[in-house]
Amino acid sequence: MGRCRRERAPPLHSVPGVTTLASRPGRGVAQLPKKITFNPRRIGGEWCLEARFPGGRTVALRGFKTEGDVKEWLGSTRRRTWVRDNGYPDE
Repeated sequence: MGRCRRERAPPLHSVPGVTTLASRPGRGVAQLPKKITFNPRRIGGEWCLEARFPGGRTVALRGFKTEGDVKEWLGSTRRRTWVRDNGYPDE
């Protein structure tokens, strides 16, 4: 993926429950996950989280100094608040 950038995703107020992708004939329809997924990455001396939205859009959350900081944020109310602020229900 490239380098992490500091960016805040705009709130999404009208997100459908399930997003489907058009498929080739005879192959069925693939469904994307209904929630934001997080992928921790180390870039240089900094940790960041790539937040992937159901539509495929990716936002990098930066500023973590250690892997422990990443794990702490993932288990905190700050993550749940960030998810809600971006238009998705609490997981």
